[in-house]
Amino acid sequence: MALLPAFSVFRSAKLTVFVIFPISFAILPYFCAMMVIADSVKNILFDFGGVIINLNIGASIAAFSALRGPNAPISFEQWSEYSLEPAFERGELSPAEFCGRMRVLLNNPVSDQQIHAAWNAMILDIPPHRIKALEALKNHYRIFLLSNTSEIHYQFYTRRFVQQYGYKGWEALFERAWFSHHIGLRKPDPAIFNYILEEKELHAEETLFIDDSKANTDAAASLGFQVLHLASGIDWA
Repeated sequence: MALLPAFSVFRSAKLTVFVIFPISFAILPYFCAMMVIADSVKNILFDFGGVIINLNIGASIAAFSALRGPNAPISFEQWSEYSLEPAFERGELSPAEFCGRMRVLLNNPVSDQQIHAAWNAMILDIPPHRIKALEALKNHYRIFLLSNTSEIHYQFYTRRFVQQYGYKGWEALFERAWFSHHIGLRKPDPAIFNYILEEKELHAEETLFIDDSKANTDAAASLGFQVLHLASGIDWA
């Protein structure tokens, strides 16, 4: 049965329904996604960045921009055109290789430590209410994690998670956690979804996939997954 933000439980016999409603506090309003999950769902597959952990990609863009030399070839709004991030997230580059290529793009001989700090600037907090929601959901569903990520980010946020919540690792909370740089595949490539279905012998039609990227949820939906695309500003927990 589906866990809602107030930890109430509802269920729909035929449909997966998502109702978005505002909740106002004294300072700021925010939105939660109230989930009513179809009876057919047995597994829930979560994205990580923007779903479990909060991100501010602009913070890394600003940090790298501050490191640019006077003749840097690109702005960091354009850097994905150089395919550096996808390659790093597929594990095709080591952290040292990533830093070396970043120095070329920056046109500045900055240290690995400075590059790590700029790359990690986007990583924010993992809110306690999301961990509590996951802990409750795992009593009713098999829960999994699937993240596009890199070794530098992985080490940074895993250390924080262990320190803050006392878990020994991600698979102490999730039945299985897949990180793109460990398996050489990256969303929205359909191969990554087929990989996890095969490894855990899951059925796509019994699996709800939650991600903040429409490209990713569209790819999963094309394979038969039930999906929830979290638009900006929506919290599922």
